[in-house]
Amino acid sequence: MRRTLHLSSTAFTVALLSACATLPAPVVNERFGVNYEALAACSYQAASQEDQTLQFKELRAANTAIISKVMQDVPIWEAKFIGDGAVSTRVEIQAFPTVWGPDVHARPIQATIRSCATARR
Repeated sequence: MRRTLHLSSTAFTVALLSACATLPAPVVNERFGVNYEALAACSYQAASQEDQTLQFKELRAANTAIISKVMQDVPIWEAKFIGDGAVSTRVEIQAFPTVWGPDVHARPIQATIRSCATARR
């Protein structure tokens, strides 16, 4: 006799989201020879032309700027620009797990940041 497990769509969604929530959010670290404020401003300006829902936050006391993508109160990704001196920036991009995968939405900002870093050298 064959038994089949039947889950309601709500139970399936809850199970799927619970599994995603337990995955660690990957972090991409890169260093650029560009001032963090200039790199963050260029990246935000370029990225926000494509996506008007991006958020920008500057924490000058910590030499940090943050660009983030949030959809319906759910964080999708965050790019931190951390000043490591006058002309050195460490960028940390963290893509949070979603049902679409952890890095689907973070790829365009990575390309934008690299493009801005190249243009600012």
